[in-house]
Amino acid sequence: MLRKILFFTIMVLLLSCNTNDDGFYNETYVSAQDNLVTLETVNDSEVNVVISAVIPKLLAEKEFNNFLDIRQSTGNADYFNFTLIVEKKSSDNTWEYFDLDNNFVITEGSGLIGTFVKGVLVYNESLEEYRWQGTTSNLESGQYRISFGVSASANRTIELRSESASKNLQMNIRTSASALDGSGFYNFSIN
Repeated sequence: MLRKILFFTIMVLLLSCNTNDDGFYNETYVSAQDNLVTLETVNDSEVNVVISAVIPKLLAEKEFNNFLDIRQSTGNADYFNFTLIVEKKSSDNTWEYFDLDNNFVITEGSGLIGTFVKGVLVYNESLEEYRWQGTTSNLESGQYRISFGVSASANRTIELRSESASKNLQMNIRTSASALDGSGFYNFSIN
């Protein structure tokens, strides 16, 4: 009898173990409205492509009628971030990473620029939204494509992650951009 009680106790303990890492690390994923990130090719000698990202404080989630208060949900996170990569087609028709150190300008928000761009959307209190904008500039002639980190995929997903304080909810907002092709790239050429 003692064996049965011990066996059932161990089974209950094993079955009640939580292996949900996202819950442990306080992560959540939100499927948001489309086109929180937009891309536009500009016919300008200095600016080539303008990339903008805007997340409203009250976000429309897919398949929900009510708006989600992003500020409240993340413990008033001041920033969201994402990454983008620019590649250039080489003479042998392969795509190579393009270092953007001298060919990218962040015009709103903040971030890092190098072999990839880390865009940091900053919360604007008066507009009640997170905002970021950057431009490729003075690119040499050729074919280029932009993708959004490891999250870019055939369903054109872009992931924006909150920079929440340590014990607050880390929110990953998934959006899509109609400007991306079926493989998750924004293709453009410079003549």
